[in-house]
Amino acid sequence: MKLLLYDIWMDEWSLKYITFINKNINKSWCWNLLSFNPNITWKIAQTNPDKPWNWTKFSKNPNITGKIILNNPDNPWCWSSLSKHPNINCKF
Repeated sequence: MKLLLYDIWMDEWSLKYITFINKNINKSWCWNLLSFNPNITWKIAQTNPDKPWNWTKFSKNPNITGKIILNNPDNPWCWSSLSKHPNINCKF
């Protein structure tokens, strides 16, 4: 139950995070850093494909899993970054 509440909270926080960015899109956001930011989830990247995500940095994002990579092989993943990713192993 505790993990489920945490997941709900993280989803809500991530949504507020990207909503704030979208409402202030005229600001000079550093998309390199946002791509690596743990508040940016895969769900956010999927629902905002028009954003200039840095795929090298996004490949280092702590929310990326082997399952995400396997389900989205056509994205421009940085294989060098993924090979060093702590959530990715050769069994994914």
